Amino acid sequence: MLNAKRIITAAEEHVGITDSDPAVAANLERLIASLDRDGGLSAAGQELSHRQFLGEQITRLDAQKWLHDYPAIGAEPITAPVFLMGLPRSGTTYFQYLFDRDPRFRLIRTWQSTMPHPPPGLFPDSVAPRRTAWVESRKNHAGLGIATPDEVAQSVSDWHRNNPKNARGKNDYTLEQWGLDDAEIAEQFSPYSRRFAIPRERDGLARIAA
Repeated sequence: MLNAKRIITAAEEHVGITDSDPAVAANLERLIASLDRDGGLSAAGQELSHRQFLGEQITRLDAQKWLHDYPAIGAEPITAPVFLMGLPRSGTTYFQYLFDRDPRFRLIRTWQSTMPHPPPGLFPDSVAPRRTAWVESRKNHAGLGIATPDEVAQSVSDWHRNNPKNARGKNDYTLEQWGLDDAEIAEQFSPYSRRFAIPRERDGLARIAA
């Protein structure tokens, strides 16, 4: 059974601090109550939800701890940040592509958003293992029965490492350049693409005249 108090307490014990934002616990309680009422979660679903909620609370408390240990972070100016938000499949990724072309913006990388601590600028040696952990976490799409072959995951990782910017935008590269067969990759991910109505990148970019 999901329990907000147990999740918050476990996160506090893991990070070693007391949560200074009690409003989060109240919101988590409401979310869990909604899941209990409407979600119909199986035992496995509850366990998965518990792990996800716990991980997110650990990440949040880690941020609190860093701000406590390094208060100068709170004084660092962030001028006119831009937040791109939208419902799934509403075009936010391609909206991101447009922003990525503007040199004034620096988009947060996915591995940084899922594993934001420690700050990579202070601990550059943490970057490589965190990227590797992110690639590993993406190898299997849980519940879809679609496993990403190791060579595909490695090629995607290589491409992100060599690309100076995070979002893909319009790039002059081909899958063949990375030793992959375009038709085989399309077939490998076709169930996922059909299920979520995801267009091929070239088709999506064509829609926005990129």
